[in-house]
Amino acid sequence: MNQPYQAIEHYRKALEINPNHSPTGATYYYLGTLEYSVGEYENASRNLSKYVQNKGAHPDYVNRSKQIISDCAFAIE
Repeated sequence: MNQPYQAIEHYRKALEINPNHSPTGATYYYLGTLEYSVGEYENASRNLSKYVQNKGAHPDYVNRSKQIISDCAFAIE
């Protein structure tokens, strides 16, 4: 039960240490999807938006990120 929250904290710490450590921005993707899974929609949307803006982001994950961002906007309303 607690593992998603632990993973979120680890990803946040990694980004705090070096926000640009991943050339693809994958850390933002993984963090955003975890935040989405636990209902942290505003954080998820923010982090997935950062992922989408990364030039090295994988197109399939960009498409999935855009869908989740849309879902977050709906959930926040």
